Amino acid sequence: MIVLSSDEVVLRLEHIAREEGRHTFISGRLRVDAEYVGDMGQVYFRVNGVGALRNAVIRAIDEARLNQTMMV
Repeated sequence: MIVLSSDEVVLRLEHIAREEGRHTFISGRLRVDAEYVGDMGQVYFRVNGVGALRNAVIRAIDEARLNQTMMV
């Protein structure tokens, strides 16, 4: 079993979305859509899920992006 940090997961989702244009991750009741918008060069996330799990994923995405900008 491989354990990834939330930063690594977000980076992988962004990477796949940039390569394929969009990517969907589904696990149980959680669905995360990552879509690459070429004009802006950004990956946008849509998170559909239930309550605390949805909020935790959104927080992890926000924290990972903050960590990325602080590393630059």
